[in-house]
Amino acid sequence: CTINPKSSNKLEMLRSYIQDGCLGLKLYSGHSNFYDLALNTSLMDDVYSYCEKNRVPVIFHVNFNKYGAEFEDVLKKHPKLIVDCPHFCLLSHNLTKLSELLDKYPNLYTDISFGFYAQAGFKRLSLKKEELKKFMNKYSDRVMFGTDIVITNNERKSVDYITNLTKCYKGLLEKDVYGCFVDKEIIGYFNGANLSNEVLERIYFKNAMKFLGLKSN
Repeated sequence: CTINPKSSNKLEMLRSYIQDGCLGLKLYSGHSNFYDLALNTSLMDDVYSYCEKNRVPVIFHVNFNKYGAEFEDVLKKHPKLIVDCPHFCLLSHNLTKLSELLDKYPNLYTDISFGFYAQAGFKRLSLKKEELKKFMNKYSDRVMFGTDIVITNNERKSVDYITNLTKCYKGLLEKDVYGCFVDKEIIGYFNGANLSNEVLERIYFKNAMKFLGLKSN
């Protein structure tokens, strides 16, 4: 579920959503298109505290390159807050920095999706194959699978598009070299991480189960 950080009754709304079965909170704050308030605004303190105390995981849409200081301030004030900063926290160009964040904040997760910038993301990581593999293996307990395929009435996608793009993300993890052919948007061969089955299981579902606080068999 999501809330409006400016809403006066946002905490009450979040509590009702959780009671109705919502498993976590998604915040668009920190995304360049939804940056209305500072991420560490005092208006959100009660929400962060509630999520921290009640183990409500948060997907925090943060462009770390722009709003990193504010984001870190939230993580420092709420060290038990469980957070996914998606799309490699927009740091796929700087895995060293992302590694520093993951080392500093043990409850921080990320995912492998690129959203609208998949072509650039696959190319970028293809050039740092060994670094990517080391990163994935080291943080195999806090990286989650994702595709971020936006599907709305205005962003309709065919079954082939969804299937082929998902195969590209799987290839990134599973293959030494993989082909990615999605309409006319992404066409080419890229280097992948060629991860072990044990690591793949964590990334594909075990980490998500842990993030959501669910038991996995």
